[in-house]
Amino acid sequence: MDAATVHSVLTQPTTHREAPILADDEVEQVVVEDGWIGVVVRGKTASIEEVYRHLAIAFPTAAIQVSDDVRTYRGGAGFGEGRHVVAVLGGKGGVGKSTTAINLALTLSAMGMSVGLLDADLSAPDIPHMVGIHPERSRQTPSEGEQPGRERTAGPPSGPRPRMAA
Repeated sequence: MDAATVHSVLTQPTTHREAPILADDEVEQVVVEDGWIGVVVRGKTASIEEVYRHLAIAFPTAAIQVSDDVRTYRGGAGFGEGRHVVAVLGGKGGVGKSTTAINLALTLSAMGMSVGLLDADLSAPDIPHMVGIHPERSRQTPSEGEQPGRERTAGPPSGPRPRMAA
């Protein structure tokens, strides 16, 4: 497996497809290293997911990464291949870690990616407050099995109440 072979699989008709998945000028870069294939495409003729599936059929044992000018796709679901964890951390308070994490999560979500956000600051989690989720003490008589004074999560006035890990 080499870059020329991968390029050919993308730009030539195959037994699975009558037309090539990409035109020659849509393949910007192909890199092959130790069982890994990286492809950068330009244009929007085919989705990067479709290009990934096409390469996965042609090279079933390779780890594959397909990127365009905005996204990178590695296939898979759940933690592992194709999933990522981005940690925003620093040793000083007040430098914008929570703001950066929220903006990154919102941007990735707007790009159609599934995003989870965990605020691991045990002393003062800010992210629930920054997104409008405020813990409040129960002022009602506890229900059966509920602890008095237990914190409840208050969400938007109508609709489902989001849960944040803090």
